[in-house]
Amino acid sequence: MSLDFKIGTIGWHNFETLVQTILKCIIGSGVSTLGGTKDKGRDASFEGKANYPSEKTNWDGSWIFQVKYVDDAVGLDNARNRVKYNIKNEFELIISRNNLERLPNNYILITNVPLTASNRNEIKDIILDIGYNNNFAIIDGKEICEFLRKYPVIRKSYPQLLGLADLDTIINRDVYLQSQAYMLDWQPKLSTFVKTSPYKEALKKIAKNYFIVLDGPPEAGKSTIAAALALIYASNGFQIIDIRNSNQFFKSYNKKEQQLFISDDAVGEVFHIPVLTENWSKDLSGILKFLNNKHFLIWTTRGYILEEAILNSKFNEIIDNFPGINKVIVEVDTISEIEKAEILYNHAKLANLSVESKKLIRENANKIIRHPNFTPERVRQLVNNFLLKSDEDKKSDDKFMTWEDIWNFLKNPGDRWIKAYQTLEKSQKNLLLTLLDFKGRGPLEDVKSSYITRCRELGFKRDNFVRNLNILEHSFIKINHTFSGEKYINFQHPSLRDMLIKEINEDSLIKLNYIKFASASGLKNISDGLAFIIRNDKEKEHIIIPTNDEEFDIFFKRLSVILSFSMKSKLWIEFFSSIELIALNLIEKHELKIIKNNDEKFIDKNYIKLVNIVITKFIDACTYDNNNDYSLYDWFNILTKYFNLKKYFDNISSPIFIKRIIDLTYSAEPKDSIKLCNLLYDYQHLDYKKFLNPELKSRWGDFFIKRINELLEVIKDIPMEACSEIWRHFGVGFSEWFFLIFGSFSACCTEVTSKLK
Repeated sequence: MSLDFKIGTIGWHNFETLVQTILKCIIGSGVSTLGGTKDKGRDASFEGKANYPSEKTNWDGSWIFQVKYVDDAVGLDNARNRVKYNIKNEFELIISRNNLERLPNNYILITNVPLTASNRNEIKDIILDIGYNNNFAIIDGKEICEFLRKYPVIRKSYPQLLGLADLDTIINRDVYLQSQAYMLDWQPKLSTFVKTSPYKEALKKIAKNYFIVLDGPPEAGKSTIAAALALIYASNGFQIIDIRNSNQFFKSYNKKEQQLFISDDAVGEVFHIPVLTENWSKDLSGILKFLNNKHFLIWTTRGYILEEAILNSKFNEIIDNFPGINKVIVEVDTISEIEKAEILYNHAKLANLSVESKKLIRENANKIIRHPNFTPERVRQLVNNFLLKSDEDKKSDDKFMTWEDIWNFLKNPGDRWIKAYQTLEKSQKNLLLTLLDFKGRGPLEDVKSSYITRCRELGFKRDNFVRNLNILEHSFIKINHTFSGEKYINFQHPSLRDMLIKEINEDSLIKLNYIKFASASGLKNISDGLAFIIRNDKEKEHIIIPTNDEEFDIFFKRLSVILSFSMKSKLWIEFFSSIELIALNLIEKHELKIIKNNDEKFIDKNYIKLVNIVITKFIDACTYDNNNDYSLYDWFNILTKYFNLKKYFDNISSPIFIKRIIDLTYSAEPKDSIKLCNLLYDYQHLDYKKFLNPELKSRWGDFFIKRINELLEVIKDIPMEACSEIWRHFGVGFSEWFFLIFGSFSACCTEVTSKLK
């Protein structure tokens, strides 16, 4: 079905307001509000001159616009016949209200139905036979699609039409291909979109501030609003780039291109993730300088996670009262009953429900939209995963759904998913548990590797990843691509992840097994969760953490084993970030300056044990042995984070393998080796006089001279006095090395000058 007839799926009320918007674009703001009835057509009027039917040919005088909406369910041929045969009666009504001498100068029929040339001629003949000889025109579904392409204001007002359109006919082909992964994931979901008050606020704020934070509880529609904004901007030539952190922003940023960046769950999906927060808080001030009318950024986040992130970051130092004016609250309480009714109508309209299910919704619509658990996502599940699925599964002798069934579903929609989850094979459940280790969104290859490891440890004879992925796709999980083309596995919706967490927390055996076979990512999530509840224990239902001695014992055993294996360098950094957050929260809670290993103030010694395991496992020789593929740059980042813990704990000692890392500096790039040696010197783990042999001294000397030489090229036209200051600024942080290599910084400058000569 082409878009020109799909327009009918938005319903007569939305079509009426769409026509009102179109008339303001092509005629002017003086068009009266539509009046009349749904079945007999809706009329509007205008007086004056307008740029219609073209800018060169303008009609003038009195105008009547008659809107004829036909439900697309009747079929295209029947819809065309209805327009053709009803127009005579409706036009006769106009004549009955006006004699022939007082008929309007211009009469325009507007319908959602796409008409053929033959249909148009037949309608014109009907009008002429009645006796109307003034200007007459028809705007049908096809022309409305042209207006959608031509006028951005229409797309902004009706993003759901972009959910129905063939996007490559509206969006620039290059832009579409660059943003295709995101478009394919979100476009179908926008066909039921309703422009709620939070959406309107977001539309205004992003145009003004270039950066917005969509903040609200689960299932409120934050991600959907972000996607609606994305498709609107894509239709105006913007690339849509889905990012996870600030590094991806800088990698993807292109000054010459129009780009809209979206970071869903920017600082954590289930709870606050310190690494993400550190990443953003470090770079956000710089990112904001890159944002303008060609570059926009959207965050989505759950309210309680954003609050925790702000408490444990420097956001407020970057932006006063962060996120301040950039914040848009998305909560169900802010959605009006009319908007809720439209959300319900749109889902029911597009779902192709049975007659019985349609009747059930129609009779109970008011009770559904006033249900205390109404959310846009819950209504989507009600229609598509409950009523529609029931229609498809229904046998002739089955009983029809009742209002009580709907009420119970809205009260706890997770029951249906839990039942479906319980029918899965063990290996399929295992895949979902593996995905949970990645907080519901992980790179496909990483999830696959963790899944195979978990299967092996569980003793499964078969671990057919592809088969189980195909079975679960489109029900529990989905696969999408990042801007760079990397494949990611996600839960179909965060509510499924929340449901699975709830199921695990309510079954002690499942929970014990989850912890027992958790991957490094899963254990890091547990550590983050433990840090999170020190400050915020009201959100326990969103996380999996040990809560009794048996669970802690299994957690510590698993942690000790996993930290002894090889890990990605970023996981050590993330573990240290989690430990740092634990320290910050414990210090604040117990009013300490530093955490001592034998401190008796702590009621729960499990935190101290967690910290000790991570630290002792890291400084052990096996860390280096099992991770010798790390570059010097990796070690610098890991050790920077590790030594930073000295501020909080009294038991941070130098790793056993430090000498082996120092040995790497002899063959590494000078830039990386100097950075690492500076770090070790700052923490007094390096006797630089013994370390700096003649060969390394020569290599570093050449490196400094080359860098300063490059600097001289840049500043060669700057006065000598200023150059001296720039040189001295360049020497900050390297003063000790300058002294050792050249005798002094002045000697360095002298040597550079002599080399230049």
